[in-house]
Amino acid sequence: MAGDTELSQRGAITRREDTGAKSPEVPGAPLRSPELSSSDRVLVDRQREGDVSGAVMGRQRNRVTGKGKGSRVRTLVVPLTLVVFLAPAACGSPTASDELLETLFGTWSWVQATGGIAGMTRTPVSEGYTRTLTFTRPNQVKMLRDGVPEVTTTFEFVSPIANGSAQLLYARPLAGVDEQWVEITEAGDQVLSDPCCDGFVYEWRRQQ
Repeated sequence: MAGDTELSQRGAITRREDTGAKSPEVPGAPLRSPELSSSDRVLVDRQREGDVSGAVMGRQRNRVTGKGKGSRVRTLVVPLTLVVFLAPAACGSPTASDELLETLFGTWSWVQATGGIAGMTRTPVSEGYTRTLTFTRPNQVKMLRDGVPEVTTTFEFVSPIANGSAQLLYARPLAGVDEQWVEITEAGDQVLSDPCCDGFVYEWRRQQ
């Protein structure tokens, strides 16, 4: 029995030593952070520096992105503005085709015709008669010989090609052909050319 009592006393002493190492907690007292080793403090400092650097870089990226969006918006606005201002001008300006077609309308007097297999030249004096050619809107043409109607027909105007000439397609033959090439010289004369190589080139002058 004496041995059991001694063992019980030793156990009690051991338990008191284990529990007595803890200091009692005071209600309302602030919690203390555990002490960090030097290596842990280095890691915490590096993490804080990384957070700060990331925040700074994020703000810089936002600024750059904002500038980029603004540049793109300005880039789009300028071309669209040019289109808005230039479109009415493009629609309203006449083309070379329109100008040539408008020049046709009116009455023209025959000056001469050159060509044929022999390369001859014919004029009102050599042939003994006059001719006039009248183009009226929208697409009618009339040829008179000595003031008498010779041919009246309609024509189709085909847009000019590179050299500034255009094609006329007649519903009925005019001067023996159903199509001719037309151009206006620098002097303002009208030139009608037959399509075949042995055809004629007719020169007409506008009546005043």
